[in-house]
Amino acid sequence: MMKLNYLWIVYLFLLVLTPFVSAEIVDDVNYATSVDVVKGVNVTGTVESTRVYNSGYWRIEEESGTPGLLFTANVSGVQGNVTNLHVNARYEGGASHDVALEIYDCSTDSWFLLYDYLNSPNFEYNTFDISFVDCVDHNNNILLRFNHVDSGVTSHHFDIDYLVVESEYEFVPDTFSFFELDFNDTLIIILMSIFVLSGIVLCFMRHLFIGGIIITLSGLFLLFTPLYLVIGFLLVLFGFLAMFSDE
Repeated sequence: MMKLNYLWIVYLFLLVLTPFVSAEIVDDVNYATSVDVVKGVNVTGTVESTRVYNSGYWRIEEESGTPGLLFTANVSGVQGNVTNLHVNARYEGGASHDVALEIYDCSTDSWFLLYDYLNSPNFEYNTFDISFVDCVDHNNNILLRFNHVDSGVTSHHFDIDYLVVESEYEFVPDTFSFFELDFNDTLIIILMSIFVLSGIVLCFMRHLFIGGIIITLSGLFLLFTPLYLVIGFLLVLFGFLAMFSDE
């Protein structure tokens, strides 16, 4: 009975340990992929100019009339949870003019103000926390807007040197796929749980060899499923311990 208790303690320890070693958080950088200019004239650079810090920049001049400047930047293919928006930009305009930087909030269907750019000959590097804004739509896009609501002056312009969105997501190496199981399927989860639990019950009933075989087989299925690679390895290890233990 002492040996059975020992195996049970090892099993519980491995289950507690698994969540701390099976996930890896990865930081991702997302660039602006397109720009839609509603009002203004693009005079130099492209959207690709905003992907490298302190290099070439993208410039758009104001147009006469109201608004003087209005354009949106789309950041597509965003993975995981967004954290920060980094912008290095400047507005060379009148003393009483400004350009509002806004982000689209999908939950309220409205624009959320992040910053007002005032007249300045120098670039401003700002980091904005956007983790609290529901800004990623169902197509994994984020929409940013630069809006100068006053009448435009053609000698005024807005420059963007750098514009990126940071996000975090869980990464699991795509190691094996031959026995990969769909753990979004509730039935698969129930069946695998019954399979593992039946092996544990058999171990408690002193049928260590049979229980070990069942646990080992269930571990092999999990071993070839990338998301559960670690717990699969631990189940196989525990199964072998049970199988080769003397009753």
